[in-house]
Amino acid sequence: MTDLDFATAISPQIGEFYATAKARRTIAPRDSLVWARSVGIECCDLIAERASMVLDRHLSGDERAAKLLALGLVDDKAKRLLDEIRRNGNQGAHPEKSEWAEHRLPKLAENTIKECLSLFKWMWARLHPQEPLPHFEMSQDDPGARQQICQRAALDGDAEERKEDVFHLHFSLGKAFEDARDYPASFRHYDAGNALRRTMVLHD
Repeated sequence: MTDLDFATAISPQIGEFYATAKARRTIAPRDSLVWARSVGIECCDLIAERASMVLDRHLSGDERAAKLLALGLVDDKAKRLLDEIRRNGNQGAHPEKSEWAEHRLPKLAENTIKECLSLFKWMWARLHPQEPLPHFEMSQDDPGARQQICQRAALDGDAEERKEDVFHLHFSLGKAFEDARDYPASFRHYDAGNALRRTMVLHD
């Protein structure tokens, strides 16, 4: 079992959100943080659902967690994890208010993925008290998934504004494919990144 399988065992929706957050953590960390925040909200809703409750969909992640704590459905540890995941997610959702420098965001996204896993372990013990915690290993990054993200980024929004993002994505993909020993794919992305970079250099 991998961490992705474990997240999906909590719920298919949580597994989908977690997989997306993890895939984007190094090449699109702001997106990763927003998806992780969605993981936290979905976890709150699942905890409430298992207690035969429905949380108001207009409640923020913070309000959801506070309500669950007040009702005794989460403890201080789970509340702290939910708060941290939400707080980190807000760094991605509101870059104009972010306290984190851009180069530090991948580390924040990586830490948030770990907090999601800690939350999943807590939820498993709470939702499956008679079952042992499953053993799982961390799944390896899929360069193909990174390539799909790169392609979507190139198509989304204003092409001129996205050039810088796509340039960095190509080099990230080049390194990922190089690590995977897929040298032709690696070269294609390095070449595409360099070609794009040349269009971004201003000449007098």
